[in-house]
Amino acid sequence: MEKRDGKWRLNIADYRLGAQLSWLLVINSMLLGVAAFTSYAVTRYLFWPNLSCRFILNDPTTCILHETQMDLIGGAQQMYLNLILPLMIFVMLILMLGRVWCGWLCPVLCMQELFGRARRTAGVAYTEMSSTLVLALSRAKYAFLLLIMWGVLAYLLPRLPSCLSTRAAISCEVCPARPFCIWFQQGIGLESLATKVPWWSVVVFAGVVVSSVKVRDPWCHVCPLGAMQAPFNRHALVKLEKDGTKCTRCRACLRVCPMDIEEIYDEVEATNVTHEDCIHCYRCVEKCPEDGCLNVTFLGKRVYRSKRKW
Repeated sequence: MEKRDGKWRLNIADYRLGAQLSWLLVINSMLLGVAAFTSYAVTRYLFWPNLSCRFILNDPTTCILHETQMDLIGGAQQMYLNLILPLMIFVMLILMLGRVWCGWLCPVLCMQELFGRARRTAGVAYTEMSSTLVLALSRAKYAFLLLIMWGVLAYLLPRLPSCLSTRAAISCEVCPARPFCIWFQQGIGLESLATKVPWWSVVVFAGVVVSSVKVRDPWCHVCPLGAMQAPFNRHALVKLEKDGTKCTRCRACLRVCPMDIEEIYDEVEATNVTHEDCIHCYRCVEKCPEDGCLNVTFLGKRVYRSKRKW
């Protein structure tokens, strides 16, 4: 919340947190009596573009990255239905909303946002990363995704040298969501205390927690699921647009961007400034001090715009 005109008001981050917490209810909806998606012919191939972790015991669906790996490793008999169709639906969902799935509905981002709020409450300033480091991390997520797929290929092609050859979904072995989900469920009695967590995922989870003290949303910079969405982000129906003639070069958009995207600030000619790494948090739109300089559009219709701040 922010204090404006002498009153405490909700900001865009509060609405996003509410959406993220609501999604937690969705992926635990089996607790409320919702059947698993595999029970319905229409939804059995629906895997969300954001976290829908298979280690959440009450999740009616599962992770598209996990399913892709397991279908490739298992040699699915109905490859078209078990792999191609879910991937087509996955791409369609991204083309509809872009990485809104990341910014508004990802529980891992929700966890990072809560860490960030704790950091701000404690008065700890974040570290602004250099453009070189931001670019390196942006490329690292594709390397991460390639490494995961390399492990799958190493199983399919035994002659391919790799220490990652395994029947397990490699992404799950390093994903920070796995210990988060398992430990939370153990804490409330849904999961057996004997359930083991891969040490690599514990290391990654610890890295996310520690780095969240000084860096905004660190996992989002290297997330392999984000790498699967990034190429489609600019072409989605939801766009971040800019009127360069109204930009006063105040740098407000760059200062508040959790992904440290410079292109939104630098661009003054192109209208569509949706970057591949943009998670559609819209902090830049909220903080831009010029009327209509930054706009969020869906199907070409403006749904949110920057307003002049006095």
